Amino acid sequence: MNIDALEYRNLQSLEEAEAAWLIEKNGYPEDEAAGLDNTNYRFTHAPHLFYGAFAGNELVGYIMSTQAASPLVTHESMSQHDPQGSTVQDIKL
Repeated sequence: MNIDALEYRNLQSLEEAEAAWLIEKNGYPEDEAAGLDNTNYRFTHAPHLFYGAFAGNELVGYIMSTQAASPLVTHESMSQHDPQGSTVQDIKL
């Protein structure tokens, strides 16, 4: 795959967020992968921080992030989104 041929953009729909979740489900151990509910929460609350790499219409990679008030990334901070937070947490690459 030619990385220069990919299109990079924000995900546009819950269907694209579900495609990201499928990549995650197949690429991470079960105890590390986010669930579909967590993925949808992050997409719904922070769509501006959810980017995808597309080969044509197919999502082939993504970056999922949230904002937090704390500069430290914790399980709790990753499960929430604080739109006023000053820290962007890259959760999945």
